[in-house]
Order: sequence, then structure tokens, then C-alpha cells
Amino acid sequence: MLLVLVKKTVLFHFNSPPTKFPHDITTQRELTALFNMRVVKATRCERPLQGQKHRFGPVKHSGVVVTLADGRTFLVHKTVVTDTKHMDWSKWMCLESKKVHRSKVTDYVKAGGSVFHTLWDNCHGAASRMMRLP
Repeated sequence: MLLVLVKKTVLFHFNSPPTKFPHDITTQRELTALFNMRVVKATRCERPLQGQKHRFGPVKHSGVVVTLADGRTFLVHKTVVTDTKHMDWSKWMCLESKKVHRSKVTDYVKAGGSVFHTLWDNCHGAASRMMRLP
């Protein structure tokens, strides 16, 4: 059920026609295992909006790259968790990093919030909340 919610969030958030995405995690068991993994590092990153060449004030995307205890890295963008191997790193600028002591992937997803509002609860606010986790 959560996997479907993530897919709906992606399609709604980007307001694009339905697209079939390759999923690295295909079972509830794998998703639960990922969400229960301990985060050891968090890095706030930004990139231009899709179709733009430059980041411009608040007109950009923000997300947090989390490094897990096993060394894998994932981008958390609101409620979407993506393996960083799918990121085009040439478009992203990392702004700040911190060591994480007690949080798990699920804490970052919760901090992202389940509601999207262009002005009041967007990816920038979500990334700020994530960076405040212990």
C-alpha cells in the first residue's frame, strides 16, 4: 500500500502524465527493511526545477540525501525515497551535511510530510525539517 502511495505522490507532485518508473524495491518486506534502516549522515541538496538550467531563489527542488549504516545512499524528497544511483548529480548542489545519531529512514519520510502545498509545505520546508532530526 505504501508503495502505491509513493507512486501517486510522485505523479501528483510533478503534475505529469502517468509514467512507468523502474522500482528497485518491489515488495513490502524490502520497503519496510529500508524504512527501518539507521541513517548515519544527512546532506541537504538542491537542483533546478525540471526543464530549468539554474536554481533560482525558491524556484528549485530540495531534498536530503541520507547515508545508511550499510553505506547505501537515498534521496528523500517529501515522501519519495529514491536510490541515488538514479540522480543526475551534475544538476544537484549539496549545501550542508551532518552526522545523524538516532534517526531512521522512516523518520525522514515522516518529517517530509504527507501534504504538498506550493507555498506552505513544499520540498524546501520538508528538507529543513529533515535536517533538524537527531
